[in-house]
Amino acid sequence: IWACRAPEMLEFFLNQMYLEHDGWNLIFYTGKRPLKEEIEEKQTNIRIIKGRPDLASVIPNIIYGIESGEGLPEKYTARSLDEMKRLVVERSAELDKITTMTATQKIFQLTDYVESLGFSFS
Repeated sequence: IWACRAPEMLEFFLNQMYLEHDGWNLIFYTGKRPLKEEIEEKQTNIRIIKGRPDLASVIPNIIYGIESGEGLPEKYTARSLDEMKRLVVERSAELDKITTMTATQKIFQLTDYVESLGFSFS
């Protein structure tokens, strides 16, 4: 659980670091400036919630969701390592069929695709 007011810091960390994919990463954003759309729309186990957290409510709900099995990230994000490999292979095959792109352009496209899913090639 994070709380962050500086959009630059939030955007930097989301672009530069690897967040574990075995649990939820809840980020409560309290800043005034709107975040970049691509950051808010990532379909991963990272959830950006605008506003201050009510920890007395959030923490028991996280515990209940995990213990009951109803709030497991894998039920809401199909981004396991095996699923990610399958998606990358499919996207690579699609890019290989495009004859008007250079290999470098295809790598950039694939890198952007992987990052949009919440993973990184690094």
